[in-house]
Amino acid sequence: MFFNYLKIVWSLSISQFFIYRLTSVFVCFFGVLFTAIEVITLFVLYHYTDSINGWDFYSFLTLSATYTLISYIYQFLFTLSHEKLIDKIVEGDLDYDLVRPIDSQLINSIKQLDIPSLINIVIAIVLLCFSVPHVLTGHIFGIVMYILFVLMGVYFYYLVNQFFINFAFWIERPYQIAAIPEYLLDIASRPRNVYPPILHVLFVWVFPILLSTNLPAEILRGDFSVVTLVYYLLFIILFSFLVRIQWKQALKKYQSAN
Repeated sequence: MFFNYLKIVWSLSISQFFIYRLTSVFVCFFGVLFTAIEVITLFVLYHYTDSINGWDFYSFLTLSATYTLISYIYQFLFTLSHEKLIDKIVEGDLDYDLVRPIDSQLINSIKQLDIPSLINIVIAIVLLCFSVPHVLTGHIFGIVMYILFVLMGVYFYYLVNQFFINFAFWIERPYQIAAIPEYLLDIASRPRNVYPPILHVLFVWVFPILLSTNLPAEILRGDFSVVTLVYYLLFIILFSFLVRIQWKQALKKYQSAN
């Protein structure tokens, strides 16, 4: 049943893409532009130095491409649905979704795909094809681990967004708080060792958003810590349960417009 639902979502998303072609073109253009600016900035920085806190040009480019990949996979799969979800919560328009045979959190997480984001996903993969051969130490095993932890990063970023969106059930103006995850992921676009010790502890051991992007890149470089890896996995498991419980409790606060 869920597979058939995904096919419908894909068809509707493609239709939306062609209906709003001009908007989609602008979204693609600016996405490509921002990625190009990031890469050009790296070229300029490394024109004057060979290393930034132990990260050479190719390592930093791998991290930057990983950040872009995680960000745009999330955007492709979930961002439009999350934007609609917060509107539905505020407007009391969730009734129909709550009685469907598919889980209500799941169905409200994947309602529409952001097709233009595919362009940026492809660009990130191209950048990785350029940078990874210069940093890879574990060969096939490292690549497999990298892919798994990129997907883990997407899932973690989804959980972070879902966590903040769920507060819309309790507060009247949730749009500002729903924007917090984007700022958090921006922090993860840089190597974790460039941050002061207090921020390093906060965003690695308290709320490990830095690990979502840094850990995949470190796996490719072969300099990751097993302790950090295990902690990150355990945190995501516990955070998954927390977000699920939060959603169940939030539904009890839901007020229908009807």
